[in-house]
Amino acid sequence: MNAARAFLRVGLDIWRKPALALSRAPTKAERAAWPDDVHPGGSWTGGTYAMDGWPANKPWVTSWGHRPRLYPPGDMVLVAPVALVYHFTALSLTAANRWLFALFLVYAHVAIFFLLEESLVRGSDVPGGRAATPLLYAGALAAYIEIVFWTLQGFYDAAAIAPLLLCASYLRARRGLAAAVCYGVAVFIHFRALFLAPWAIYAAWIFVHDRQWRGLRAKDALGIVVGASCAGAALAVFALVTPTLAEQSINNSVNLKIATAHPGALLAFSGVALVASALLVWAKAWLDLGMLAWLTLVLLQVKEAHEWHIVIPLAWLVAPVWIARPGHGEAVRAARWLVLGYVAFRVMVN
Repeated sequence: MNAARAFLRVGLDIWRKPALALSRAPTKAERAAWPDDVHPGGSWTGGTYAMDGWPANKPWVTSWGHRPRLYPPGDMVLVAPVALVYHFTALSLTAANRWLFALFLVYAHVAIFFLLEESLVRGSDVPGGRAATPLLYAGALAAYIEIVFWTLQGFYDAAAIAPLLLCASYLRARRGLAAAVCYGVAVFIHFRALFLAPWAIYAAWIFVHDRQWRGLRAKDALGIVVGASCAGAALAVFALVTPTLAEQSINNSVNLKIATAHPGALLAFSGVALVASALLVWAKAWLDLGMLAWLTLVLLQVKEAHEWHIVIPLAWLVAPVWIARPGHGEAVRAARWLVLGYVAFRVMVN
């Protein structure tokens, strides 16, 4: 919320410079005049900083004050309503935080709506299989629990799941442009949507292979503008924060730099990936095999891995299985469960 307020003042520098460099330390008099709920500051990683021109009792409260903002623009758009009310009214920081929790829960339940529609209404198996399966139900329950739990911890990640599941639904219907637009929105909301980048590639392949540009209408221009704008803005910001990401400390046990000294975790993860790959090859689930290959590559490179990082990849767990041998949907879901379960309980736990 405070980043959204600061963005209007500092612009793109919010992704280039830390809060420490974009603000100033408060004077003793300023600090003494702050409300009680402002005094503690952000967290042990951040602080409370003064911004000239802002309401005197509403400074910049942030975590990770020593780093530039490491999130795409979409997170600020999501909280903009509360940020505006907080900045221009007498709303307290405590009340604003409560409204943010309520807003995040709304976003989470939009994601849950698509989750339940996919698992309980549509079903997701390939032709020749059952409409819904035990592993699909189990995946929906696991995703629901993770979404609600981490939303109540203050994370907005679940907001990216709704456009991702909508993207998956459009991919199943072979609507390449619509799928690409939804994926662009997801990346605009959170960078971890890039964990599912093969979906965007498949959307582009459908669009080109089926020559869908021939059926484009004037109203499709809006979708193209929205998708391109969201994806372009997210990738531009990602380029801005890449130098900061390169300096992060490593706590990911399967990162290649750690694995050279402690190969046990990498060997175990490799075994899981190989078993899952065998299941996907047997089921002829080529898109899922590409997903697994990409996810493996990302996990070998990414430096930080935390428990809540699994929330967005869980969209894969409940996404449709539409490219596989008939009747082999459960094998595909078993492979997804194996990989994401191991990642959740072994890689992203520290």
